Amino acid sequence: MKSAAVASRALGVDRSTVQRRLAELERVLGPIDELTRFWRVLVAPDQRKTPRVAACFDFVVDHVDALRPILIG
Repeated sequence: MKSAAVASRALGVDRSTVQRRLAELERVLGPIDELTRFWRVLVAPDQRKTPRVAACFDFVVDHVDALRPILIG
């Protein structure tokens, strides 16, 4: 899982911990009307390539199909 490796580097934890925690996540709410809008992530140009921001975008790209209901409702 590429995103777990990137996230573990960005957060400073080991990959197995990230994978275990991701596996423990459970959806408890359906789409929330107030959150079903287009989201924008504003980042200063010099911060776009930092590990934390890059890990966020890598995760979203790798899991776009699973995240689509959360992001767009």
